[in-house]
Amino acid sequence: ARHAAHSRPRSSQRICTGFTTPSAFQSTGNSVAVPTDLLTTTVSLAPERAVGGVLTPGSTVAVTASFQGEGTTFPQQSGVILQKVLVTNVQVADPTTAETKDETTDQNRPGASPQGALLVTLALPPADVPRLLYAVEHGTIWLSADPRTAPDAPGTPVARSGIFR
Repeated sequence: ARHAAHSRPRSSQRICTGFTTPSAFQSTGNSVAVPTDLLTTTVSLAPERAVGGVLTPGSTVAVTASFQGEGTTFPQQSGVILQKVLVTNVQVADPTTAETKDETTDQNRPGASPQGALLVTLALPPADVPRLLYAVEHGTIWLSADPRTAPDAPGTPVARSGIFR
């Protein structure tokens, strides 16, 4: 089986060079145990759509979905569709990072960004899996760090007219 090595625009053609084998992906850490009442599903995302690629198993995320408009019936909109979602595994297509020759590392120095797509595995209640998959198939999603102590996001989707309120 071959998996997408990078995120691609919806309109792009699928060609063999855009895919890689599962063994080319490497986990960024140990996966975590999944509660028995949750299902796991994996999404492929560009690093900028997954907290810059710094997600680790055990963290929790909010999922924001954005959809293009469909006439006057469904306007363009974005909104948080899931919160406090457990990340169970993160795989990176090319986990190599820039090495420093300096023994003293600057804690304020930005880290190297992952190259290619991230495979992020999420644990969800069964009722939430179709919502996530619909958003992935028919829109775009972003993952945001969502610690368990963070307040819940407002449930109202945002359209262009509501951005500048």
